[in-house]
Amino acid sequence: MTGGDVLRMALETALDLDTDREGFETFLFDCKGIARFAKSIAAAEREACAKVCESLFDLDDDSCSEAEQCAAAIRARGQA
Repeated sequence: MTGGDVLRMALETALDLDTDREGFETFLFDCKGIARFAKSIAAAEREACAKVCESLFDLDDDSCSEAEQCAAAIRARGQA
């Protein structure tokens, strides 16, 4: 996940964006917005980790079911 990804997620979940006279931007969040932002970050990180598991093995080969199981377990953490 890049800084740009984090910025995009913040923009998507913030209530508003305020810019001061010097051009500095401040994201305005309420409690629900902070929770949405945290969930977005966690989901993106889980998906990145699952993709690492999948990339370690040739998933076309049935002998690498451990990689698929690992990726599925990581993705399932978001369903709990």
